[in-house]
This record gives sequence, C-alpha cells and structure tokens, in this order.
Amino acid sequence: MSGIKSLEIALIAVMVLMMSAGQVLFKIVALRANEQHTYFSASVLSLLFVALVVYGAATLVWIRVLQTAPLSLAYAFVGLSFIVVPVLSMIFFREALSLRFMIGAVVIVIGIVIATGR
Repeated sequence: MSGIKSLEIALIAVMVLMMSAGQVLFKIVALRANEQHTYFSASVLSLLFVALVVYGAATLVWIRVLQTAPLSLAYAFVGLSFIVVPVLSMIFFREALSLRFMIGAVVIVIGIVIATGR
C-alpha cells in the first residue's frame, strides 16, 4: 500500500476546510431559521444553497483525492475536521473551547501521525 503524496495532503486540507466551512454555514442557516421561524425564507434558502454548494465542492475534492490515495490513509486526515469546526465555532459563534477539547485535539493529531506515518 502506498502512502499519501503532498498534493493529496493539500487537497485533503482543502476538503477539510470546505467541509468545516459548510458546517459553520449550516449553523448560520439554523440560527437564521430560528430567527425567522421558517426554513423557507429567501435568506435561509439562499444560505442553505451556498452551504450545499460548498459541501458539494468539498465532495468533488475528496473524490479527486480518492483517485490516487488509499482510503484507509486519507480518511485519517478527515479527523482534522473535529478540530477545525470547534475552532471556527469559537471564532464565529463565541463558543468556548475547553481544556478537554484541546487535549482531544492533540490526541487526534497524534492519531493521524501514527495512522499515516507522517
């Protein structure tokens, strides 16, 4: 089984950032739907469309990665989204990050290093 090339890692990073951005957009959609008491307003639906486009584009990047990278190695990097999404939540929604989160983030990174040999 071959390893993962630098280009594939870069594409995975792009995919993780896009998926994480999609999650932030979904949260904004949910907040906006709460404010407006409907999912069917133009502002909610337009933002939902943007979120889905971002997610769809991330999926296309992921498929490109899987054309050459072993799934078992590439998928380990998807764990980075468990770090990126909470950090973005802290930035955009002022959600707190606990010491437990930070320890978990370190464990995730160590796991990726062990799993991928990087």
